[in-house]
Amino acid sequence: MQNFEYTDPEQMGDQEAVSFYEEAEKLGWDHEKIMYNLNFTSRDTSRGIMQWDESEKVGFTQQATPWTRYNREEMYNVKSQQENPSSILNFYKQLISLKKTPLFTDGDYHMQETKDQLVVYERNLGDEKGWVYCNFSDNEETIELTKEVSEAKIILTNSNNKVENTLLTLSSYGTMVLVK
Repeated sequence: MQNFEYTDPEQMGDQEAVSFYEEAEKLGWDHEKIMYNLNFTSRDTSRGIMQWDESEKVGFTQQATPWTRYNREEMYNVKSQQENPSSILNFYKQLISLKKTPLFTDGDYHMQETKDQLVVYERNLGDEKGWVYCNFSDNEETIELTKEVSEAKIILTNSNNKVENTLLTLSSYGTMVLVK
């Protein structure tokens, strides 16, 4: 969900935001600059109501008036995320389920040496092995895999990542988990 973008400090329930606005105005800041800053720093921008569906009050209520401003987004509400198998919500559900498996709760953890923008590690539990590859950059990254890893089963990935022979290509901010 996107944060609501405020255009006036009076829309915010945060008295500190109003005080900041007044002080910044005294220092000569223009309205746009102050609101730009407040939209990145005020607590209210991240305290919007949960968007449950695409209805008028986003499924939060039918009778009451919400205490804060909010966006209405067709794609980023709980209902649409539940219906989309490749949504962020369903990705996190799969990730949480995976984190509860013995391999990822009890297995040995071995961090791999790699580029600064990558996090790569292996988990081992008995005969079971898992590998996690994460790209924390805006750029696509290619990683040479061992034969063992390249033949493992992909059990979690986000979009546009692929394994071809022994090369793993991770999209920007791509993640892939493989197990054997």
